[in-house]
Amino acid sequence: MLKKFSIVFIFLLSLNSYSQTDFIKNNATLWLKNDTVSNCLNYNYNCSLAQLESNYNIYSNQFSFFIAFKSNTEIEKNVVSLKYGNKTIKITNKNVIKQADNVAVLDNNKSTKIVSYLHNDASFNKKGKLILDLLNNQVQGDDILEIIFIPKVVNKFHKEKIETYLSLKYGFSLEENQYYRNFKNDTLWNPSSLASFSKDVTGLGNDSDNFYNSKKSYNHNLKGLEISTDSISSNNNYVLWGHNGKSKMIANHNELSIENYKIWHFKKYLDSTNNKLFKIKISKELLDSVIDTLLVNERIYLYVSHINSQESIDLFSGQHYVGVFNSNNDVIFNNINFLNDSRFIFIKAPVMNLFSRTLSKCGETTQLHLDFVEGKYPFNILVSNEKFSKNYFVENSNYIINDLPEGKYNVEVTDNYKNTKKIQVDLKNENKFQVILKETWNLNENNLVTIVPEIVKSDKKLQYTWKKDDLTLGIEKTIQLETEGDYVLEVTNGVCNEKFNFKVVSNKNSSISLYPNPCKTNQEITVQLAEKNNEFVEVKINDIKGKLIQLLNYKDLNTDIIKLRFDFSGVYFVQLKTKDDNKVFKVIIN
Repeated sequence: MLKKFSIVFIFLLSLNSYSQTDFIKNNATLWLKNDTVSNCLNYNYNCSLAQLESNYNIYSNQFSFFIAFKSNTEIEKNVVSLKYGNKTIKITNKNVIKQADNVAVLDNNKSTKIVSYLHNDASFNKKGKLILDLLNNQVQGDDILEIIFIPKVVNKFHKEKIETYLSLKYGFSLEENQYYRNFKNDTLWNPSSLASFSKDVTGLGNDSDNFYNSKKSYNHNLKGLEISTDSISSNNNYVLWGHNGKSKMIANHNELSIENYKIWHFKKYLDSTNNKLFKIKISKELLDSVIDTLLVNERIYLYVSHINSQESIDLFSGQHYVGVFNSNNDVIFNNINFLNDSRFIFIKAPVMNLFSRTLSKCGETTQLHLDFVEGKYPFNILVSNEKFSKNYFVENSNYIINDLPEGKYNVEVTDNYKNTKKIQVDLKNENKFQVILKETWNLNENNLVTIVPEIVKSDKKLQYTWKKDDLTLGIEKTIQLETEGDYVLEVTNGVCNEKFNFKVVSNKNSSISLYPNPCKTNQEITVQLAEKNNEFVEVKINDIKGKLIQLLNYKDLNTDIIKLRFDFSGVYFVQLKTKDDNKVFKVIIN
């Protein structure tokens, strides 16, 4: 059987602005919808595709044209053409052909695509006819879902609103960087703040102004995954979701630490009277395509977390839902409580299953969190290794073990029916890192100073946040400042956190100089000190990323001149420290 996919084509010309909630109805000369039967002669904006003749004549030289249709991906098929004068644009399910010479090829796969064709033909006679020719056979395929023709050019925001309307009504996913907006100018999905979860975004909602109330939504890009609710009774109420684009749709219970699985983010715009429970269905066809086997003693679980951070999902405080099979062997999850900004994943696991999580605290041994899904209370837990063995008796669905020393352990859980589950865990001490940052930094003669922390010890990659008066100034390891004042550097390895207070002061009386600057590779650079007799001099050279390139230490130096050379071009920071002075130069090597 041939498979189908859905495409929305958008044709835009120039700019105009509107503000009405029922924007399409008030502005469209032609609005044809598959799900509406009305009188085309009296109300062109709201008539059925079945009433449309093969050709439709339009008198306009500036317009916005939207078409949503389903089409076959294996056989190229004509869908629609726009003819004006001797010019033609023909759209098939595989190509956009302009005047039969320039071809833009669409991706030939099942994914939903949005194609925008921008055109402005000032030479076109306004009295001439633009002919909209529907080439599809609507009797068999009923492939064209909706046509919107506006005899003006909509602005960017109304383009996004119409695309959102088509997306939520038909289950189309817009591009990853696309905003989803309703006709009340509410932003339903912001691709900037939700960039990590903007794959295959779709949703459902109630938009009574534009005649749709979708209670069930599936995604043409991920056919077989369906989210629904019994009703959304209030107008302009919506829910949307998108995932992180990872490869694995259903994670194995023992591979959660690998983090290669899809995580969905859920946005919810419902008023207080519309706090609905949701239902998710995974079709048999989709399930068979994303897992190899499902054993007799295995189930599919939905895990929902309401407390999350950054790009991940919190695996400690969420709720598990057990999937049940219907008569068609689809997996159903019922009565799901999604909050705004909830995240969810799918997990394959045994019937009497144990989910293990580790929670790290700075300077302490990692805690072991155990979540029991199904199985019969009470649970007996045996934790052991070559040097240690301990039993725990549990009557709840989760348990935290925080008295284990560092090491690798075998964990065996037995429920009241003598079902047994065994796992292995590795608990480690989370060591603090060691960073040194000088408390006072001096501006140079150019009123600049580069702040570089010294990393003495760290087992993990560190993250940096530079602040002044609670305003974030940067997130790189080094920062260049040009203003006196009090500053803060916050450093974290994801578990341990440190805060360093420092100040930047002027250094007008400093007599250390460096020249020439800029200079060329292998050219001699002179460092002029304030005096000839120096008890000690330290020269530290870092590259633009803060990496230490060279460290020179001089004791009882009897000269006021130090010579430097650079073998490679780039930007470097040279810090010169004496008993009475401390100065940093930004050196450019060409």
